[in-house]
Amino acid sequence: MKKRYYFIISFLSLVLLISLMIFSVYFFQFLYVKKIIVNLPEYASEEYLRIKIYGSSYNDDGNTISGNFAILNENGLEIAVVERSWSGSYLAVDFKELKMSDKTFSFPEKIYGREHMLQYSHKPNKGTSLGKYYNENGEFILLGSNSTKKERKKYFKISSFALGNNIFSLKYKKTVTIDLSSCINGKYYSIVRVPSGNYLLREL
Repeated sequence: MKKRYYFIISFLSLVLLISLMIFSVYFFQFLYVKKIIVNLPEYASEEYLRIKIYGSSYNDDGNTISGNFAILNENGLEIAVVERSWSGSYLAVDFKELKMSDKTFSFPEKIYGREHMLQYSHKPNKGTSLGKYYNENGEFILLGSNSTKKERKKYFKISSFALGNNIFSLKYKKTVTIDLSSCINGKYYSIVRVPSGNYLLREL
């Protein structure tokens, strides 16, 4: 009986210790991001993505739709291209907006398919995550050629905070969905963010 009691106490102590460690990591990440944001300009690119929808098809597993998504840096240069098919009849792109110190930082989060135009799903594991294409080796490579390594590292911390699961970020971030159901197959489109803060889907 004593051994069982000792095991339970030890297990609970270990769980508490791990929880405190995770909490501390999240808390210090939050403090660091809050500090560096004060002296950094907002990141809001004029053009985030360049898109071409190829079309949709149907098989035994359901509808699929394919497309090409070029991720652009501040200079308008491609840093990565995502070309594949997704399950669903339409495509959408989620952006994560982080608002702190009266500034808004906007990051493309993921591409995913959906069956209906008005279907909004923000399941964490659904779709193709985009952060891995521009958060590379501890640097935020969406910044253009005029940026410094120090700046890219700071924005990496901010985007990781916005896209991650830090509990302290929940108060400051929101998801914005761009519906691509109006895109015509074979034509190029661009997702831009205008000074008002709204996102526009423009045909090129």
